[in-house]
Amino acid sequence: MCALMFSCTVPLAALSNGGFETPDQGASGFDRFPAGADWAFNGAGVAGPSSPWKCNSTSPDPSGDQFAFLQDSSSISQSLSALTVGGNYSISFVESYRTGTSASNDLALILDEGLFSANTIYYNSAITDNSWQSRQSSEFLAEKESYTLTFRTSNPLGGDRSSIIDGVTVTLISGPAAGAILWSAGGNTAITGSSANVSATLSTNTTGTLLLWDTAEKGKNNTGDWAYSSNLGAQAGGNTTAAISGLSPDTAYAFRFYGENNDTTGWSAAYTFSTNLSGAQTPVFTSANVLASSITLTWTDHASNETGYSLSRSDSGSTGPYNTVASLAADSTSYVDTATARQSYYYRLTAINTSNGSETSAASCQTSATVVTSPVLRLQASNYNASTGDWSDSSGLGNDASQGTASARPALVSVQSPKNISVVRFDGNDFLSLSTGIDSVTDSDGFTAFAVLRPDGSGGTIFGGSSGCFQYRVGGTQDTVRQQQLGLGSGVTSLPIGSSNIFSSINAKVNDSAGTFRLDGSDDGSFTASAFSASISYIGNRNGNAEWFNGDIAEIRIYDMQLSVAEITAVEEELYRLYFAVARGTIIRFY
Repeated sequence: MCALMFSCTVPLAALSNGGFETPDQGASGFDRFPAGADWAFNGAGVAGPSSPWKCNSTSPDPSGDQFAFLQDSSSISQSLSALTVGGNYSISFVESYRTGTSASNDLALILDEGLFSANTIYYNSAITDNSWQSRQSSEFLAEKESYTLTFRTSNPLGGDRSSIIDGVTVTLISGPAAGAILWSAGGNTAITGSSANVSATLSTNTTGTLLLWDTAEKGKNNTGDWAYSSNLGAQAGGNTTAAISGLSPDTAYAFRFYGENNDTTGWSAAYTFSTNLSGAQTPVFTSANVLASSITLTWTDHASNETGYSLSRSDSGSTGPYNTVASLAADSTSYVDTATARQSYYYRLTAINTSNGSETSAASCQTSATVVTSPVLRLQASNYNASTGDWSDSSGLGNDASQGTASARPALVSVQSPKNISVVRFDGNDFLSLSTGIDSVTDSDGFTAFAVLRPDGSGGTIFGGSSGCFQYRVGGTQDTVRQQQLGLGSGVTSLPIGSSNIFSSINAKVNDSAGTFRLDGSDDGSFTASAFSASISYIGNRNGNAEWFNGDIAEIRIYDMQLSVAEITAVEEELYRLYFAVARGTIIRFY
């Protein structure tokens, strides 16, 4: 421990790699902007004693022979921390210049360059002796616990000039006066858009304590430098806290504590925080569209100066815990999140300004969504190859359909609706077989099936299987669903079969006891079913039966369970976005 009020030769501050021995360059190596050197390099680097940056003698630094070089106008900088507020310090180093040039650059040593409290503690014009010269900065009073220390060169004489420095050390010249008021460990909590709680640790009692704050760091010991203050009165040793209110949202602030007693005065370091974005800048979720394996979130961007958005998600309830799932760009208004079937997700969205760390309250922008299960079969007309009769399953399960006989293959045609789409056209004498039958896990689970299609003629079986398994049929002038060859149709709404310009969405769900039928997003009846066990294995007709389907199919989708009402609605809305782009319940005519 250094005695007070006289020179101390032991460095008592945190400054790493002052000898520039890391990274190791070897005797003849050098590196501009080296990684892992703890210094930030701008037009500068680290070199060995036999490199092109050498001077005419070996560095006197006892830690090694490597050094830093600063070519022309350049700089190196590092945080100088762990200072004792109220202590007097100086910085020592050795300086030379590159062999083969006439002199070095001008060299300055600066604390907090570019900030209000900037302080040049050393300056020397070009040196002409390229042997190593010992240098020491002027003494400076540590008015806070850390500074940014910068060595900067300038080149007023022109030409190729380089300064070389080594052996940077920090020395405590004298400690604070006996009984001085000392502060440490500043911090802040409970930050909002207009307030914050701030604190620092006081080492002794004060007869009066002043909290000061401003929108810029005022590092000098002058209460008049600070625009705002609050008199806290006498404070005992320990943690001193105070609340600051009336702040502006999305603003960086600095604060310090000043204390006095009968003998001394003392300043804390300057600490910073940033207020949150305002409530008016809070994003607002507008929708959470659910698909089979994803949730598309959309929101309104109310922030005008955000630098990005942070989206977090909870899988276990609205109260969390929440984990960040995406960091998004400024002005973002949507995000697609990968989801698991039948899982409920809860989301929070926060607008952030990373230039000062402020953010809106995430709790003010929340939403939730439950994902539908994935289909076991999804046949889209765009995936059908009419030349080979192969219809690829896009569910990811490989339940492809095919027809090896050319004369029995449906055609692929393009039609005009509100969207240009492809359809698979069945002429009443063609069908496809599924490579793997679609089986329900149990009879009670049943199926839910969707089709986007244009029936033409007397209808027929859209898909089904052998031996009277569950089949989904549109026929005659009435919607019908058949199972075990029993008519289970609703009859509430008649499907206008025979018109060549009708394009509809139908849905049925069924198990071994009951089922429902929907047409263009509206309920169209329920029915009582009988048991079934065989799989769905044909598209376009019922095997062994002349119930052929006539018409166009844009998509077939089958789930091996009965979906909930919310899940059915979500799938229907997705199908309408894909094929119709109009409100549910609207009949679409071909042109």
